[in-house]
Amino acid sequence: MLIPKTLFDALSLFVESEEVNKNPKLLCNLKTALRKYVLPRYGLTNRHNFDSFITTLELKQLCDVQKQFQITLSELPEESINQGTVRNYRSALNRFQAWMKSQSWYHEALGTYDGKYAPRMKMGYHLHKHVKGRRQYSKQPYALKENEISPHVQQQLNDLHRFLTSPLVSKRKGEAIREITWRNYRQLILGFLGWLHRFECRSLNDLDLRIMVSDGTDMPRDTLDRFFEWAVNEKGNGYKWTLQVGTAALNIAKYFYGSKSKKPLFRDIEEVENIRAKLNEMQIMVKKEPYRSNFEEKLLTFDQLIDCLDYLRRCTAPKDSYKGTRSEMAVMKSWQKYLIISILTYCPVRQRELRELELGKTLFRVNNGYIVRLKPEDHKTGSKTGKGREYPLPELLTQDLEIWLNIWRPKVETENNLVFIRLDHMVMGQPWNAEKFGLMVKTAMFSVSGSLFNMPKCPTPHDFRRIAITWHRQNGNPDQQEGLAEIMGHSVEVANKVYDQTTSIEKTMKAQNWWQKI
Repeated sequence: MLIPKTLFDALSLFVESEEVNKNPKLLCNLKTALRKYVLPRYGLTNRHNFDSFITTLELKQLCDVQKQFQITLSELPEESINQGTVRNYRSALNRFQAWMKSQSWYHEALGTYDGKYAPRMKMGYHLHKHVKGRRQYSKQPYALKENEISPHVQQQLNDLHRFLTSPLVSKRKGEAIREITWRNYRQLILGFLGWLHRFECRSLNDLDLRIMVSDGTDMPRDTLDRFFEWAVNEKGNGYKWTLQVGTAALNIAKYFYGSKSKKPLFRDIEEVENIRAKLNEMQIMVKKEPYRSNFEEKLLTFDQLIDCLDYLRRCTAPKDSYKGTRSEMAVMKSWQKYLIISILTYCPVRQRELRELELGKTLFRVNNGYIVRLKPEDHKTGSKTGKGREYPLPELLTQDLEIWLNIWRPKVETENNLVFIRLDHMVMGQPWNAEKFGLMVKTAMFSVSGSLFNMPKCPTPHDFRRIAITWHRQNGNPDQQEGLAEIMGHSVEVANKVYDQTTSIEKTMKAQNWWQKI
């Protein structure tokens, strides 16, 4: 964040403001008022160059500008003062001061921040306006609605759910999937059924999960292929999405047709093998598919994240920038945003681990702070490795976590000990879901980064992993790569392949003068 230190710095920013753009004379009046009536009280004389003088005058040295202006006026002969001109000068000074107070850097620049007053938090940067009209690839407006699900399909979904999520099902030939995975599969299945109903004109009573695997023709994949072609060619979905749908279809094939299988992985079941062949085709396409995410709109530098954390911490103050008392709930929401984004910054874990963070279950107080202890079922890769994970939270957050856990979190009574909870009226105290959690983080970061840098960014919780790995590969200690990967819950290889956003030129610059001996 560029915090102005001198009057020259502040005026340079003011020149670009909306106030000056609408009224260019405002800047002329302001400079005249400062030169004639204010700055002489700070040592400006006729021998000084105005621009050179203000480059050395720190903002912290400026006291009440209006008071200095009035003192100077009182010392002048009354007949030498044009009241109309004075009003213009006073107005220019007032508007400059009001503009400065509206900036997020005001208290820090003038050295007046004491923890009592929050910076201005409504700066006109709204994520919902920024993304209005854009395609949201995660949405399936064509999907079957809950009230459109026939009893037959509902029974099939219930049976498939038990087959996939029950701890022990011998005919499944594999481990159970997590509930969150099932919910994703279920939504994808409803998307396919909704497409059948709305675009293939199948009646609701004719819908059946088995159509996703075999439609009764000589080409058992024909219907699923048409669905993929429609979704990719007309709706703009990516090949990674087809893999997710195909995996849901694979599980349907295992459930309906796998009971007679005698070979591992259902290799003797035609319906399963047909879907598996389709997945192999899609996997080849996925490797060639470019990233859909526009990281330019999402990623900040790590240094910018630290500036954002400082801003968010100041937003936990009990009074607003106009010295009015903030509501208890507003302050509580500010504390939660600050701590969630702080943990994502310093410990860029998957958002599920924060949504499910629970005092006494996964979060524990130790001598020098807090530590997170996860069982295999508490994190994504645990289901594959059978291992838990442990990582400490930064000591620099210990005091703020104590404030949250001991003062603010107890204000909302819940049946759980979740560290972070929903704080909106209709869902007060409920656990976060993935969509709302991600939206909260993106919305907060869009507003804060816009306020600080005039370039709003909206990183998702997962993007904090990209920011962390990129910064560490460029500036960090290589000996810490394995430890950071363990905190994040994956391997060093995955970190380098998936999350490192170091550009080609940044990599090749490290090879400058490679021929020189060390």
